[in-house]
Amino acid sequence: MVKKIALIFSALQVLPTRWMQWHLLALLLGKCFVNLCVYLYLTYIFICRYAKNPALLGIELLNEPSAATVSLDVLISYYKQGYQIVRKYSSSAYVIICQRIGVADPMELYQANIGSHNLVLDLHFYNLFDTFFNNMSAMDNIQYIYKSREGQLQALNNSNGPLILVGKTDIYS
Repeated sequence: MVKKIALIFSALQVLPTRWMQWHLLALLLGKCFVNLCVYLYLTYIFICRYAKNPALLGIELLNEPSAATVSLDVLISYYKQGYQIVRKYSSSAYVIICQRIGVADPMELYQANIGSHNLVLDLHFYNLFDTFFNNMSAMDNIQYIYKSREGQLQALNNSNGPLILVGKTDIYS
């Protein structure tokens, strides 16, 4: 029996911890452009090397950008450039983009026209960091996810945008 392995690449996974500390410091200081160029370069290196490998499922361009430190304009520009790099070498690999974490609407990326083929929006629902959920029990949080998040996901699905991956959901208990 032949087993198939699918791989999703994330530039954050290949960078050393100390580099990540510099990256986070640069983001806090508002110097994210240089670091995003490094991510684009890593994406280019990876896709050039593995584009024809059948195990490559997708490439995540950036995980959990902060709405407080990364502007929407910078993020959209980065995502568009990353999408074009991947498409230049692979028509089948999924390009995974992540919503901004914090006070941001995932719909903003649907309206950005980043790409039209094999684009996936990685949603992270963090009830834990929203004060709205502070006085809810764990069961109340779960019910909120089932009732309210379902409607939000349905609205996104009906928007004729990227595919949706719910990457993380944390609840407060």
